Amino acid sequence: MSLITVFSVFAIVPLEMSAAEGVEYIYRWWDSGAQEVKSETRICTDYTELNDRSSSYLGSSSSSVSWYVVKKDFWRPYYATHMQVTGTVNLIICDGVTFNAEAGVIVPKNATLNIFGQSNDSGKFKVDLNVDKHREFTDRALIGGDSSANGNPNSGDINIYGGNLDLKIHGFSTAAMIGGAKGGSLNRFAMYGGTLTAVHGGNGAVIGGGNAAPASRYNSEGICFYGGTVDAKIADGSRGCGIGNGSGYSGTSPGSIAIYGGDIQATGKNGGAGIGGGQEAVNPAIDIYNGKVSASGIICYYTGAGIGSGRFANQNNPIRIHGGTQSVGRRDRRGVRRQRRHDRDLKRLCRLYVYCGRRRYRRRQKSQG
Repeated sequence: MSLITVFSVFAIVPLEMSAAEGVEYIYRWWDSGAQEVKSETRICTDYTELNDRSSSYLGSSSSSVSWYVVKKDFWRPYYATHMQVTGTVNLIICDGVTFNAEAGVIVPKNATLNIFGQSNDSGKFKVDLNVDKHREFTDRALIGGDSSANGNPNSGDINIYGGNLDLKIHGFSTAAMIGGAKGGSLNRFAMYGGTLTAVHGGNGAVIGGGNAAPASRYNSEGICFYGGTVDAKIADGSRGCGIGNGSGYSGTSPGSIAIYGGDIQATGKNGGAGIGGGQEAVNPAIDIYNGKVSASGIICYYTGAGIGSGRFANQNNPIRIHGGTQSVGRRDRRGVRRQRRHDRDLKRLCRLYVYCGRRRYRRRQKSQG
């Protein structure tokens, strides 16, 4: 056997082994006839494995459909820039590993990100960002729109089919966690399975619109929950809502929120609703068909609705409960006491201001007399 023949054999073998190695993932979909989420195991054989040396750009063109698999723990630090999606990107996170993109993943308005898990849904999608330390990320979504300064605050489609998403923003952000950057909105969001745990510090929604922006640009059901478990919380000192429009949005809300199933917990703070709108934000149309929903506008200084508009805003879109189980409007006793002290101190300050004003007026009258 010649040297060329031997080299050819060893050069071909690794490529054949890679092509034959398929990766299982769980695909879920909504069966409208049975009114339930169904699932099946599928196998992906044509994919790119992500590692620490992989490019930050996922996908190749606006019309491409690309598959990526995380088989080992993946870490992309904030200083190595964010990840960015082009076209349609399908991301499979294998059980027991972590995909950690510290600066988040940008999904532009014409792109789609689909997140899949495996049988145990133990693969973790993690983003933990302190925007007070890294101010360049203040107005950018963790998953979704780019900075408004870059001219692309709107997000594309984001679909969660499985996995375990663990998202945290420390400090004060003007963007949504999943959705639009400051002034930007989602196109469509859907969740079929898996787990989403998120704590957001800022004026945007956990899922939905950034500051002063609607939740979705889609003309129908822009945010849909079919299955899975969600715990979406706004941190103390912030004014956003759990799911819905960003704080300060007073315009028309084109996209609605629809809950067909799942276990949804959503908590707003400081005038933000659990589901609906942040402080001074109207709510989009909301339909709850089934599932378990717990929504709270917890008092810190002001309280928003459990489901509805934020404080200082009118409810201008319908809220329809068709079925399921709801627990709405839970209050925080410490927050109640805090608000009472705030209101009492404000009244005292107003009385003192009036009293001092009257004394000044009387002194002026005496001096002129």
